[in-house]
Amino acid sequence: MPYANLQDFMVRVRRANPNYEHVVRSSLHGLVGYLSSPGFAPAGVPSRVVAVPAGKRRKYREAMHRLIVDVTPLSYSVVFGAEGPQRRAVRFAHVAQAQWPDVFARTYDTVEALGQSGDAYAQAVVAGAPPALATADSVEQFMIENAGTTGVVMIHLNDTQAGYARAIDGQRTIEHVISVLRVAEMLDMPVMNLAQNQALPPVAPELVPVWNDLRNKRTVVQPHGHMGDGDPAFNLWAERLQNVVVTGYDAEVCVHANIFGAPEHSRSDDRRGIRRLRPLTTVANVISSRAIVVSTGAVIAKPEFGLMNG
Repeated sequence: MPYANLQDFMVRVRRANPNYEHVVRSSLHGLVGYLSSPGFAPAGVPSRVVAVPAGKRRKYREAMHRLIVDVTPLSYSVVFGAEGPQRRAVRFAHVAQAQWPDVFARTYDTVEALGQSGDAYAQAVVAGAPPALATADSVEQFMIENAGTTGVVMIHLNDTQAGYARAIDGQRTIEHVISVLRVAEMLDMPVMNLAQNQALPPVAPELVPVWNDLRNKRTVVQPHGHMGDGDPAFNLWAERLQNVVVTGYDAEVCVHANIFGAPEHSRSDDRRGIRRLRPLTTVANVISSRAIVVSTGAVIAKPEFGLMNG
């Protein structure tokens, strides 16, 4: 019997190459022929994947992810080999809120004062940030291997930014972001889209096709500040997960605030019930990579990012 998800595999092949085998035989021809044959067996897939040139495997990355998900003998390392350092997944371990810097215990008035001293706050964040640990060859690999406990947060990706075009490991940053979202779509992972401006579309034009295909998605709009924790729906979403993949813009401001914290608080007209907003690292493990965060400058240079700097 042929490969059960052959039709979906070919959709992903043609998304990478709309002219697949219109003129010349593709480097995927032998693999596709085997997947289509009545004699298909999972054990025969790895050798046929390896026969595809490495550059072509990366070109058809989304289709290869489909096979990795479905075919047990096929591993990520067999398909892609060693990924570049900026694609490698970095893990920031969940830290109990009580163990975070004492900025969380400060009163509202003290927080207001602290907000006037960026240096003091920055030092507290550096002191309390969990270390950046290499955890997988790529964020997509981590997602595939931890599908049942992982969701994706998109931070402020509802407008086109110059940083989308920045090349990392041979692809534009926005293509790395799309690759992560395609894995989320494939695995039906929960996706939370954090926006700041209600007047803008949910996502930038470059992301519309993958956004439309996501089934398990939600958008929340937080017009005040950078952090999603001020929205109850965002909180409930994150608290149900063990791991949160973070992608978004801007790496050194909005992404940084959501991962590590910022001097922001919940809003209340009478100051009752006001609390410090929590960074995602006090809710779940955070997974990201340099390749899936969009920066204004060419490099990230924040000590808390550790392995993601550069």
